[in-house]
Amino acid sequence: MYTEPTFAERLRRCPAAARPFHELVGAAGRAAGGPHRDHLDRIARALAQAPELWRPIARHDPVARWYAHLLHTDALEVWLIGWEIGQDIQLHDHGRSSGAVAVCDGVLDEQHTRLDRTGPLRARRHDRTTTFSFGPSYVHDLGNTGPAPATSVHVYAPPLTHMNFYEHTGAGVRPIRSVPVTGPDPGVPRRVTGDLVAP
Repeated sequence: MYTEPTFAERLRRCPAAARPFHELVGAAGRAAGGPHRDHLDRIARALAQAPELWRPIARHDPVARWYAHLLHTDALEVWLIGWEIGQDIQLHDHGRSSGAVAVCDGVLDEQHTRLDRTGPLRARRHDRTTTFSFGPSYVHDLGNTGPAPATSVHVYAPPLTHMNFYEHTGAGVRPIRSVPVTGPDPGVPRRVTGDLVAP
């Protein structure tokens, strides 16, 4: 019987590719005051630049965004998201978490602002060379307008507890709902130890 590879299996099977990821996650976990945005940015970039770790796991669902919770520690968490053309997440924040996103494949379009900013949303396009980070006041919508499916790595610290969704009023953003983020699911690695990821 075939089963899809897990992230822990990929880390074990590809130790050379996994080493930078392990080192960066370990350093972020030891950072005074918790991981900084530059830690998150480096982790996202290291994973995006190691396709042997994420490509066997990545999927693209034509109905809804596909995602996998790759790692969840006390300090941070890592997600892999697959985007078909036309999929987006809507305008949202990440609760009290900071984050970083690295585009692994394809292109993602972003509309963004901050909770304290007025005026129009700002737009930018991220291709597979792009990594960006943000703080808790950052509000954005990511989406794939084509021309092909996209895959991205998302790193959050502390781990997400909820996401608030917004509508843009022209004068700023107005909250419309809050969604709790539960997890991790059983089997999601909880810590990185040496060259192994442990549940």
